[in-house]
Amino acid sequence: MKTIYIMLSKSDTMVSKMISALSECEYTHASIAFEKDLSPMYSFARKGNMPLPAGLRLEYADKGYYSEHGDIPCAVYELIVDDKTYYSAQKLVAEMIKQIDSYTYNVIGLFLCKFNIYAYDREHHFFCSEFVGDILARSNALKLPKPPSLMRPNDYTNIPSAFKAEWTNWQNIARRYAAAKWFTALKKKNIFARLCCQDKAASACRKSPYAAQCRRMKFPKVVRL
Repeated sequence: MKTIYIMLSKSDTMVSKMISALSECEYTHASIAFEKDLSPMYSFARKGNMPLPAGLRLEYADKGYYSEHGDIPCAVYELIVDDKTYYSAQKLVAEMIKQIDSYTYNVIGLFLCKFNIYAYDREHHFFCSEFVGDILARSNALKLPKPPSLMRPNDYTNIPSAFKAEWTNWQNIARRYAAAKWFTALKKKNIFARLCCQDKAASACRKSPYAAQCRRMKFPKVVRL
């Protein structure tokens, strides 16, 4: 089994404030990722400092907007899928990345989404949550409650088959997923198990050469929605 990550956030940019006004939602941006450290994340967003032009973008945890704004509210949902579905979704994104310059932001679709108007799907045009929904739907990773072009970031908070990591801002989320990747590398060396890392009193953890790092690591509680 594999995990697809859906990251939701709300920044203080002009576009985010506009989307918030249109959607009246807690989150204004959605991204999809396939790696434990959430790098890269894929979404539709601005290409520079101005709202437009915007299009298909790769977002990273350790550089760019997220690295400079660790206090923005975020939530990560972990969608567990089989290997075939995971690689199908990954392939769909990779094919789009090959033609990255041909994709642009679906401004018209964003306004239609506000009023729940489903008109038609514009080729090579997406807004962020529409893009995430399109990938999940076409890969059969998730049965959406409505067409991708009507999906808002907050709609992903009601996914019954997903897990949510209980973090409130990007800084904590980045720390959690970086730690998860670090821990996976340790597990491959059979040094100690994750439960040991959570239990500071465990003898195996105390004796480990990585005990200091273990004590500093903080893993979030993951709850079933």
